[in-house]
Amino acid sequence: MEQNNFDILAREWFEKGSHDLDEARLSLKAGGWTDIICFHCQQAAEKYLKGFLVAKGVNVGKMKKMRIHDLTKLWSECHKLDRSFASVEEECIVLNPYYIEPRYPLGAPKVYTKMEARQALQAAEKIIKFILEESEPA
Repeated sequence: MEQNNFDILAREWFEKGSHDLDEARLSLKAGGWTDIICFHCQQAAEKYLKGFLVAKGVNVGKMKKMRIHDLTKLWSECHKLDRSFASVEEECIVLNPYYIEPRYPLGAPKVYTKMEARQALQAAEKIIKFILEESEPA
């Protein structure tokens, strides 16, 4: 895949991630379901991490190990390419459980507080801001 195609695909990942972030913000403002807010925050971060990898020439669609939703694994792949990702490791850890837990019954209902939803939003925003700054052309 030519680098130009990687750039286009990276922008698409970022756009989809921005949609998740916007949805989380709107839902939080409207008093929406906190579990869904947390999920959208996880999804926003996941899509931006994958977009960063694509922008660096990694074909995430062809890499079996990249067909994952584990933010700590995605973070690790990004960190291998750019050591400054250390500054958002904690945020990836915070958001990581929000892929499965909010969406499926696990036998013990989990209620997410508005504070947790706000923290998830802040974590996603920090990751996204960092990636956008790292992805800007020099």
